Amino acid sequence: MSLPASLTARMREDLFWAQVLYEEVDQELGFAVDVGGDYRFGTQILLGGRSQSLEIYAPGSAAGKTVGRVEWWDSRSPALRWEELELICRAAALLDPDIRHPGPVAALLVPYLLRDGSESLDAISPVLDAAFRLARPRPGDGLRPETRTLLDTPLAPGITWVDRADGYRAVTVQGDPTSDHLQSPRSPTSEDFPFALLSELLAAATATVAAVAAATCLRNPAVRSTLDTAIHDQDPAPLADALRNAGYDDAVILRALESPTDPVETAWVLEALSAAPQGSIIARWFGASPLHHLRRWDLTLRLAAAREVDLYTPSIMIKVHVEQLVPSAVLTFDLAHDRQRSGEPAEMGLSVVVRDDLPAALAAIRESLAQGFPGVTASLWNGAEEISLTSER
Repeated sequence: MSLPASLTARMREDLFWAQVLYEEVDQELGFAVDVGGDYRFGTQILLGGRSQSLEIYAPGSAAGKTVGRVEWWDSRSPALRWEELELICRAAALLDPDIRHPGPVAALLVPYLLRDGSESLDAISPVLDAAFRLARPRPGDGLRPETRTLLDTPLAPGITWVDRADGYRAVTVQGDPTSDHLQSPRSPTSEDFPFALLSELLAAATATVAAVAAATCLRNPAVRSTLDTAIHDQDPAPLADALRNAGYDDAVILRALESPTDPVETAWVLEALSAAPQGSIIARWFGASPLHHLRRWDLTLRLAAAREVDLYTPSIMIKVHVEQLVPSAVLTFDLAHDRQRSGEPAEMGLSVVVRDDLPAALAAIRESLAQGFPGVTASLWNGAEEISLTSER
């Protein structure tokens, strides 16, 4: 049996072998794109290291200012609201035809997204789904697993946006402004976050996007009527003809109307042409996001022993066994903490993320614990609520 073409293609990549052979990976990938006025933004990504940073650049500057980081231990420092993040991506897509629509760059920047619950999943998930359909083609439609992975993390409680004394927007935690669980560098007291530069960059991106709706031909009542019809009927072809007949020649806009890679590419361009609220046409065309109907439980499996024993081995055995019983799409395990002091009872917690099928996950955990680990007791917790491991309730 010959090796599949997908594998032989990967075998020609240094990063593939570095991961297989557990070698040190020291490859960096960086990009910076223009949003208008010579303001740029981009990321520096350490391949294989799960480490990256988000940078913004002032006009003429070769050095960027850091607005967020993502580290290998899953530490994130989110800093941008969705409307800010996607606005930046819209401006970049208008200025760089190769990007096609805001989704591809937005997918790269979502780790820096600071969700507070006010953003519309109906407007976000179609954009990310379209990005992954373009970048990672696979059969089937609907919600992409990558989109869910990026968006189903529980919201941090108490997120509140406030105005600093200098007028810039910052984020804090309601009732506990000194709390560090948010880990955002965009705090009201930050002296390092580039508030002024971010404000300037967002203004430049706003001007780039607003210029689309300011096109002279859109003042023509006939063209405007055709635009309204295209939005209502989800049929952009007549609008493309009307724009061309009126002398309009923006290649990015016309391509999105005549030969889009995805309906999202057309929808966001119609928003730009009509100056509609960001995400409003996307949400109308695609309807309610499937994310509204999906469930996630963040549980902790606590292992304890009355004396000093090695809990690491049983924790790994439980993890491996459970993951053989249920797919990773339903349940994932990770070590959450390990507290074991000399002379004290041993304790270990495993972070258990369950998606959608809680009964199947509980059954797998119970079956794994039935293997028996002498001297070790287990309990499963959903926050402060204990979930029974001895019954099927």
